[in-house]
Amino acid sequence: MLGSFLGSLALGLVKGLTSKNGAQGFSSEHDIYGPIREELMYRGAPLWAAPGLPFGATAVNFAVDHVLSDARHGQMSASQVVARFGDVLLGGLAYESAMRSNGIVGAIVNHATHNFSVGLGSRLRNRKKP
Repeated sequence: MLGSFLGSLALGLVKGLTSKNGAQGFSSEHDIYGPIREELMYRGAPLWAAPGLPFGATAVNFAVDHVLSDARHGQMSASQVVARFGDVLLGGLAYESAMRSNGIVGAIVNHATHNFSVGLGSRLRNRKKP
């Protein structure tokens, strides 16, 4: 579990440090409740109902839903759609791996760690600017 935790932390920090979005402060919705809700919906329910799902199935659904949600909030270019899909797919694969090896708590911890570290990375990036 430590490896997936550190991977989620590192990916989040890199994402926050390289993002063009403004700095994100701690948000209980984004950093705690969102990951709990999403992991129960995207990993828990499908894998409890059909434990034999092929690896990656929950991650693809997770990525498609996130891209569609983002597209509803503003127009996205083809390259933005591909980049966002890849970004969320990578996270979804990490959370699915954590779910399969450590259960729902592992998936939630990894997802929450990732979201929190994105905000931390963005705050560090903005602090470095003059």
